[in-house]
Amino acid sequence: MERFRRSFFVFLLWVALTLAALITADPVFSSLSYLLGGVLVFSFLWTWSNLHGLKVTRRTRATRSQVGEMAEERFIVENTTFLPKLWVELQDHSTLPGHRASHVISNLRGKGRHTRIVRTMCLRRGRFRLGPVTLHSGDPFGLFTLSRALPLSTHLVVYPRTVPLPYFQP
Repeated sequence: MERFRRSFFVFLLWVALTLAALITADPVFSSLSYLLGGVLVFSFLWTWSNLHGLKVTRRTRATRSQVGEMAEERFIVENTTFLPKLWVELQDHSTLPGHRASHVISNLRGKGRHTRIVRTMCLRRGRFRLGPVTLHSGDPFGLFTLSRALPLSTHLVVYPRTVPLPYFQP
């Protein structure tokens, strides 16, 4: 909400400067209006381009585990464009308890790749959803943010812990 207020305030300031430039014909107001309009257009295009040209891959090492074992996932974020990405937040919506896969990627260069391996201790038995993922990004001035939902999801089944029975003979 704060970001919306900031961009709305900057837009209103641009409208006021444009009206002042038209009414007074003062070159200072015209220059400021062009500058602020350019910043608004640049910020919006930057935000839009940050989420386009990204390829996200999610690989789960195994779809089954046991309580007490580690579940492992690998996230690969590839920038398929020549433009660098200043920051991209990958937000994971998994239901596995203790799974901390959300992270921020900063300075992803053009044609670059970012890999992150997430290991989570399986604490409870059950069937858990891994995913989906939402990407968030914005401009350097903090005026605009965009989000893109990706349906990258799979399921992980966590079985109960097995214990050895030393005196049991079948």
